[in-house]
Amino acid sequence: MYTDKTVPQTMRAINERLHVAGTKSRPQLDGWVEKSGRFAIAVTTTVHGRFRRKTTLQGQAERDGSVTVIRGNVPDGLPRNQQLWVIGIMILIGLLALTQGNAIFAIIAVMVGGAITIPLQGDFDNSEYLLTELQRALKAKFTPPKD
Repeated sequence: MYTDKTVPQTMRAINERLHVAGTKSRPQLDGWVEKSGRFAIAVTTTVHGRFRRKTTLQGQAERDGSVTVIRGNVPDGLPRNQQLWVIGIMILIGLLALTQGNAIFAIIAVMVGGAITIPLQGDFDNSEYLLTELQRALKAKFTPPKD
């Protein structure tokens, strides 16, 4: 992302966003910032029923000429249709194990297929939210400014 703010202004904006109280439509963020430009922001949301997932975006803000560049990473999970592929593959593995006479492995494979959707869906939803909140807080864009 690119912003016109300086690194200290960027860190101040992130810190201010971290201290905003959460609401039903805008969950509470937690994290930390350093004067050097390193930061992390995290959000915890409910994924399925009582299952919750915490996703953390870690980043670094550096000044590059007249613009501050924010580089970071966040686990992005998988959308629902790709999760169905994962579940389908785990069911096939379970059926294959069942035909080989390994019922316990078959049950475990199917359960893992279902359980893995929690972090995949949570990271998919949370990563988009974290990127949107960071972009709003910094008034940043994903495209570099035209010189």
